[in-house]
Amino acid sequence: MRFFNTVIVTVLLGNPILSIAESKEGKSFLPDVQSFILIEDVNRQAEAWATCSAVWDIMAMMTGDDSKSQAEQYSNLSNGAKMAVAMSYVSDLAKADDFNKERFNATWTFAKTALESMPQVQMTSMLADLEQRGMDPWMPDFGATMKACTDNLQAQQVHVDSWRTLATSGLLKFE
Repeated sequence: MRFFNTVIVTVLLGNPILSIAESKEGKSFLPDVQSFILIEDVNRQAEAWATCSAVWDIMAMMTGDDSKSQAEQYSNLSNGAKMAVAMSYVSDLAKADDFNKERFNATWTFAKTALESMPQVQMTSMLADLEQRGMDPWMPDFGATMKACTDNLQAQQVHVDSWRTLATSGLLKFE
């Protein structure tokens, strides 16, 4: 954690936060930067959303005390990306021929676990890469990833709105 705190200070002092997403030189941590909703493999789609959740959480940590409202906004974006992780699985289930209530409940139970665990896995991977390579080669890749996430915010909102519709329908159990 000490290393990461040093990195955050370095980023804040050496790179304006707003310019991070403008990096065009980096290679995104995302394997494909198309619209995430078009990713056919539900697991890869969920991983893309999980990566964005990690990106937004990292940005929230970077802004932290210097801009509490901005940090909260990034945290909210992370929560939306987490919901998109879950809704990727629910949306995929809706395409299935053998849709039934038991399968829906099992999918929703799994999706609730995935929305927490998958972003953490992606964050650990990105931060391990940072530790291994250092800030200078890592930051352009992080910026390219953040750009892909920013480009997919409308699709993320579609998943959030779909979740809201499901939540108000009575199909979801909140325990």
